[in-house]
Amino acid sequence: MMLTLSINRLRRILIFAIVAAFPFSAAAGSNTATLSCVRPGTAFQFKGTIPATEEGLDLIFTDDAGSLKISADEYDASVVKKFSKGVFQLKIMHLQGEEEISLYSLPSTMRSQDSGNATKATFEAVLKNAPAIKPARTDSNWETHEKIRLLCSYSYSI
Repeated sequence: MMLTLSINRLRRILIFAIVAAFPFSAAAGSNTATLSCVRPGTAFQFKGTIPATEEGLDLIFTDDAGSLKISADEYDASVVKKFSKGVFQLKIMHLQGEEEISLYSLPSTMRSQDSGNATKATFEAVLKNAPAIKPARTDSNWETHEKIRLLCSYSYSI
């Protein structure tokens, strides 16, 4: 009896030591989401990964002039979503506090499917303060489009 108790206790200590020695960056079943938006009739679009159950930001904005990458290295992002109510909002803020880009859905256009392990949605959205890409863009010549209406698709799965 005492030997069994000691082995069980040793087993728990060993499991704790292994978990503590190898910290995991994400919980089981976590992931980023994919977002893709286009402005019909133009070359303006953006696509990439955004935060979901795991933090992450990697978007590429593209238009006639070129492309601009926005990543977690220089930007912070927050997402609010309640697809059943037609709500999706993405806010992207430069870590230096210089620019804020926001995307919000038009609730009446929201179409979504949730299967437990995956969520897909399509919606129209308004993008405020979208980057106006210049061929030789620098942080000192940041220009924005005030508001752009887009068609977007969202996808998340674990």
